Amino acid sequence: MTWSVFQDLKDRLNFDNTQHSVDSVTECPSYAWAVKTEVFVDFIWRSVDKFATGFEIVKARSRKDFTTWEQTKMMAMFLRCLRYVCGSHLLEQEGALWHSKQEKMVGEPPRLRLWYGLGFKNTIGYISTAGWSLV
Repeated sequence: MTWSVFQDLKDRLNFDNTQHSVDSVTECPSYAWAVKTEVFVDFIWRSVDKFATGFEIVKARSRKDFTTWEQTKMMAMFLRCLRYVCGSHLLEQEGALWHSKQEKMVGEPPRLRLWYGLGFKNTIGYISTAGWSLV
């Protein structure tokens, strides 16, 4: 989402809130949290900023004429994370982010191949078992 689209959406939401009365939740069910839109959008915006800043820091630390393989992998990781900021429901399909280590037999003759990732499966799984859930 571009900054101008974000600002227009924010202005539209503010306009709608002033035109219509919005009922507030007085009693929230025990299985849910009531979070104001402003707080949620601010959280999403800061998450976008976090991953974009990480990308920019890695790029700024690389030479102008040369980027190492490791720097390229870090920048690609930040870009992959950006794709899932607004909705993490497809995060499991991104193997480089989801798995910490994945083994598979490939080729003829079959040989063991290893892939390493960031292991969000482990940390997010811990959060969800602790009573938290992702939107």
